[in-house]
Amino acid sequence: MKYAINNYEFKYFIILSSRNLFYNKLNNKNYNSLVKIISGKPYEQMNVNKWNWPKFLQTKLSKYIINKKWLFRGDCHEGLTFDYISCKNIISFLNNNNDIRINLFNWNWCVEEFALQTICINLTGNYYHIGNWSHHNRDDSKNIQNLLKNKFVYKTKRDI
Repeated sequence: MKYAINNYEFKYFIILSSRNLFYNKLNNKNYNSLVKIISGKPYEQMNVNKWNWPKFLQTKLSKYIINKKWLFRGDCHEGLTFDYISCKNIISFLNNNNDIRINLFNWNWCVEEFALQTICINLTGNYYHIGNWSHHNRDDSKNIQNLLKNKFVYKTKRDI
């Protein structure tokens, strides 16, 4: 993200993994209609014993978020999409909070599922998600025709 900000002009920055495949065309006619994520939850409303929250809440970022009474947000990282301003805000936050940045980069858990999303919801108020994930059927590639038309990528099985 930092490299992109410093070297390219762009409107959106998309995070994908090697297991992602596009099933829907993303182009200059439809990229302005991406699904916008605009919500988060305060700590008091979270189910802190579910998903990855027990590990996430041990990070310095989480302690910062709780102290500031900011919102938390978690999503699959594949397909996360940030606009240019959000990228600038995320980079600025991490540059200004070196201890949080180092803690996240060294954390031995999947902080990519909450960190950037949480920072962005609090600084910019939104981000986008172009991924189409079914938590019950991880092999979406078998049912591509049934995937949402307003999303663009799916995650293949691990053994592909």
